[in-house]
This record gives sequence, C-alpha cells and structure tokens, in this order.
Amino acid sequence: MYGGLLLIPIFLQDSLHQSPTDAGLMLFLMGLGSAVILPIAGNLTDRYGALAVCLVGSTILLLSTAAFFWPSMLPLALASILFVRGGGLALAQMPAMTAAYAAVLKNETSDAATIINIAQRLGGALGAITTVIVLEQAATTDKQLAYGWGALS
Repeated sequence: MYGGLLLIPIFLQDSLHQSPTDAGLMLFLMGLGSAVILPIAGNLTDRYGALAVCLVGSTILLLSTAAFFWPSMLPLALASILFVRGGGLALAQMPAMTAAYAAVLKNETSDAATIINIAQRLGGALGAITTVIVLEQAATTDKQLAYGWGALS
C-alpha cells in the first residue's frame, strides 16, 4: 500500500520525464481521490462492513498499479488512474482502521491507538524498504518492470 506512495514520484520523474511540479500535481490528484472517497468509504463501511470495503479498496489499488507497467499512457489517463488509486487507498485503509478501533473496549482505545500507530509506522517503513530493494535489484535488467513490481510491494 505505502510502497507505491514512495515509488510514484520516482516513476513519474524518471520514466515519464515529468518535472517535479508536474509529478506533484499528479500526486495531488491521488490525494484528491482519497479525500473524495473517504466520506463514502465511511458510509460503505457502515452498510457492508469493513472487510468487504477493504477488499474492494485493495482490488482497486492492485488494478491501478497497471500504470506502472505501461508508461506510454496519456497523461490524462495516468491522472485518472492516480485519482482512482487514491480512492482505492481510502477504501482499503479507513475501514481497516475503523474495524481495529471497533474491536477494542472503550477503556482500551488509547492502547489500541498506540499499537495501531506503531504498526502503521513499522509497516510503512518495511514497505518502503521492500520497494527500494525490489527496484534496485530489478533495475539492472528491466527498469520499467521494476517499477511495476515495486508498486505491488
């Protein structure tokens, strides 16, 4: 989930030769996708449960990784995919957090918040490390393929 967040700006600048400003605008679209979908994700989680919404979000994240395998996409198509990827990130993450907090008693919420925060930090760091290792190891043979596999980590 977070490995792609590390990889996207590198991919945009290295493979697509975008300026840092253009890459930042593309990342803004991904954040906008998350912001638009977050309130909807809450309603969907209340209606269908966290597991179903997380699975849909994870599937969207997986499918939106296709952009990393086909760098010849038009900028508008890539922008749309990044917007959708942001929505997928919101659908995958927010219901999981909601379920985690709902699973504990009220007097355990502070402990749960600490544990969840630590798990997020460690998971994000491990995801970033894995992404960089995959990218570095595969970059010697096929850089584009390395971006695709790195985005999946």
